[in-house]
Amino acid sequence: MIFVFRNSTLENFFPKEKYVFSEYDSPLSDETYENYLWMNFLTPQPSKKDLLKEISKLRKNLDVSLNTIHDKKMSILGLFTPEIYLSLTEKDDVEEEIYKFNQYVIQLSKDHPNIFYLNPETFKKVLGSKFFSSKYFFSIGSVISPLEINNFYIWLNFFERTVFSTRKKLLIVDLDNTLWGGILGEDGPNGIKTDSSSYPGNVFSYFQNKLKELSSNGVLLAICSKNNYSDVEEAFNENKYLNISLKDFSVVKANWNEKSENIKEIISQINIGEDACVFLDDNPLERDLVRNNLPNVLVPDFPEKIYEIPSFLEKNFHHFFSTEKVIDEDSSKKFQYEIRDKAEKAKSKFSSKEEFLKSLMLEGKILAPSDSIIPRLSQMTLKTNQFNFTTKRFNEKDIFELISKDEIIYPLQVKDIYGDHGITGLILVSKKNEKEAEVINFLMSCRILGRDIEQSFLEWCIFDLKKMGFEMMSGKFVSTKKNKLAGDFLKNFKIFGKTFKNIEINENTTIFELNLKNLSDKKIDEKFIKISKTS
Repeated sequence: MIFVFRNSTLENFFPKEKYVFSEYDSPLSDETYENYLWMNFLTPQPSKKDLLKEISKLRKNLDVSLNTIHDKKMSILGLFTPEIYLSLTEKDDVEEEIYKFNQYVIQLSKDHPNIFYLNPETFKKVLGSKFFSSKYFFSIGSVISPLEINNFYIWLNFFERTVFSTRKKLLIVDLDNTLWGGILGEDGPNGIKTDSSSYPGNVFSYFQNKLKELSSNGVLLAICSKNNYSDVEEAFNENKYLNISLKDFSVVKANWNEKSENIKEIISQINIGEDACVFLDDNPLERDLVRNNLPNVLVPDFPEKIYEIPSFLEKNFHHFFSTEKVIDEDSSKKFQYEIRDKAEKAKSKFSSKEEFLKSLMLEGKILAPSDSIIPRLSQMTLKTNQFNFTTKRFNEKDIFELISKDEIIYPLQVKDIYGDHGITGLILVSKKNEKEAEVINFLMSCRILGRDIEQSFLEWCIFDLKKMGFEMMSGKFVSTKKNKLAGDFLKNFKIFGKTFKNIEINENTTIFELNLKNLSDKKIDEKFIKISKTS
C-alpha cells in the first residue's frame, strides 16, 4: 500500500486497492506503510501574501510528514504555479519561494536514498495545460480536473515505474527484427539491415549503440533467439555494419528451444532474480509466452513500427536502467560475471564441491575504508537483497558518517585464479561500548555466493573484534521475502561448535548474540579462502 499526503480531493484518481489517503491538509500518518507519496498543491489564494503563507505552511507540513515515515520510501511532488496564477501581479516572490521549496526537496533526495523528487514540470506536461479547472476546484475541492483522469493515469504509471521499481540488471534481446532488421535465416549475414546510412538500418544501428551504452553502465546483456548458433556467429563476424559484437553479451542462447526455457537458463547462469530482467522481442506471441511462463520477467510491448523504436528505447531504458551515477564496480560487472562463468564451467571437472573450491585458490582482502570505495559500499547496501541481514540502506553520506565516527567497517574484496571479483562482502559494526560490538548489517553479493566465503568472512571478523577487546557481539536479522538465504546461514552458523544465541522479537526480527570472551583463541580454519587485512 502507498500512503498519500494530500490537501486536495485526490482519491478518485488512484486505485483504491493500492493507495490510502491522509485527511485533508494532514501531515501525519497513523499507520506505517512501505511507501509514501506527498501530493500537496498550491491552491488559489486572494493575495501574494496568502500564497507565501501557504508555501511556508506546506514546508512545515512536509517536515512533519518526513518525520513520520522513518526510513520508508517517500516521493515528493514539487510545487508549481497553476494557470490561475499567471495573471498575478508581482509574482516574482512567489516563484522564488517555489524554487526554494523545490531545491530543498531536491537536496533531500540527494542526501537520503529513501526520498525521491518528482519534477512538477513532468507532471504538468503529462496532464496538459487544462488540468486545473476553477469549476472543479471550487465545487468539489479538486486541483486536478476529473476530465484529465486518463492523463493522470499515464503520469501515475510513470511515477510507479520510476520510483518503486528497482533498477534492472539484465537485458535479454531477440535478434531478428529486434537487434537487426530482417530474418537472418532468409536474408543471410550481409542481408540483415544494420547500415546506419539508410532507413531502417539506422534505427537498428541506434539500438545497438544504446545496448553498448547500457553495458558500459553496468547492465548485463544476453541474447535469446530462435536461430542456429553458427548462423548468428557468422552474422556477427561478417556483417561490417554491426556496432556490437558477441563478446558484448554475457550469455548467448541461439537455438530452437522455447524462449522461456532459454531465459530460465540465462537467469540461472548469471544467478540473479527474474524480477531483475527485461526481455525485448518484436514477436507478440513470443512475448506472451514468456510473460505466462516467467511472470516476474519484465516484457514490454515492442513497437510495431520500426521508426518508433528509438523513442521506445529512450522512454523504457530510462525507467528500467537509470542510475544516479556509475561507479567502477558497474563498469567491470560484465568482466566479473565472465570470470564467475569460467569458474562455474570448470566445476564439472571436479568430483566434489570441496575440490572445486580449493582449486579456485580464493583470496580475500579486508580493505581499509576510504573515500574511493564509499560509492561501492553504499551501492551494496542499496542493491543487495538475497544475502542481507537487515536490508537497511545506506547512502554515501551515511557510510561517510560511519567512517567519521570511527565505527568498524569490513569491506571484503575477493579474487580467485580467474580474476578479481571486486568488493563483494560487507560487514558494518557499531561500538555500543568498550566491551560490546553490534553488527549493523552483514551482506554478500549474489555473484560470489555458493563458495562458502560468508562463513570464513564472518569468522575472521569475529576474531578481529575479539582481538580489539570486545567481549560480546550482537546483531539483528530482519527477514524479508528475498533474504531467506541469509536467514538459513544465521541458523546454521557455528564457530568452534558454538552457535549464536537467538532472541526472537517477532516473526520478522531476531536478535543474535555471541559471547566472545569465552571463545577459543585457536586460529580459524580458512578452508577455502585466505583472508588478510590491508594496511
